[in-house]
Amino acid sequence: MLSSKYGKIEDHVLSIEFVTPTGDLVHTPAVPRHAAGPELTQLLMGAEGVFGIVTAVVVKLRKLPKRRAFAAFAFPNLRDGIEAGRVIMTSGLRPAVVRYYDQNAASHSLARAVEMPLEHNTMVLMFDGDYPELVELEAKLCKDICLAHGGQELDGRIGQTWWDKRYVFYYPPYAPELPSIWGTVDVVADFAHIQAVYHDTTAAIRAAVDAKWNLSLNTHFSHWYEWGSMIYARMKIPTGPENLSEAKALHDAIFKAGVEAALKAGAVLNDHHGVGMRLAPYMRDQYGVGMNLLNQIKRALDPNAVLCPGKLGLNP
Repeated sequence: MLSSKYGKIEDHVLSIEFVTPTGDLVHTPAVPRHAAGPELTQLLMGAEGVFGIVTAVVVKLRKLPKRRAFAAFAFPNLRDGIEAGRVIMTSGLRPAVVRYYDQNAASHSLARAVEMPLEHNTMVLMFDGDYPELVELEAKLCKDICLAHGGQELDGRIGQTWWDKRYVFYYPPYAPELPSIWGTVDVVADFAHIQAVYHDTTAAIRAAVDAKWNLSLNTHFSHWYEWGSMIYARMKIPTGPENLSEAKALHDAIFKAGVEAALKAGAVLNDHHGVGMRLAPYMRDQYGVGMNLLNQIKRALDPNAVLCPGKLGLNP
């Protein structure tokens, strides 16, 4: 949840030890930035076990910050909040958390989490660090940007409450359970495309579901970078078809509609949840002829096709 400032897993891994499918033990260079040829560590990042089995890893550790500050802002339309987030991230500011909820997600999932009524698109921000003066300055500068883009400052306790309860809703009684159907279409795009990705993806998901299934769709922009952002389009059907095949077909149809719309609008099919088997059918749409290269690497490292057959949509 802190990737806007600290990065994702590939930014935390310094080096790895892995076993190739043919039994070789490989140690990558001890640091992740060097000019000694291609970075082998990154070859394993996101490979989900198809190129080798990681047996040891060196990661960065960080001390807990001495100071945290929270803020929240409401925006009258989605576009203004996206633009505020873009300016924040491209101007060198680095809030540890930037989460921007569309009106539906704000008034439902976020409002329930923070136990306050919310009616508009809502951005939650968190700033942290060892120097309180810098934390407060960064918070002020981000506030100025949000206000300049039509944001209305909300009670800062919204951010603090969200932080304190951010994991509660992954567990009973809040987490969805069968016979519900649920899932998240998680895609990422640059700032030039992210708004279109949001609109096209959410519209496609809604269009894929008959009104009788009472679909709910809560979407937020959960991770931000200096080049773009991503969306979590979280869908839920309270009670799906009793027939398992029909239920699976409905789930497949929702993902197919959402992913294909996102790719067409200029997104990358996943930000950080991974591909696995669920998104494997869309890998060729994502990479095109680049899949041929990935298959060549797979065959070179795994000539006997023993690791994760079919994963990432790669051929045995």
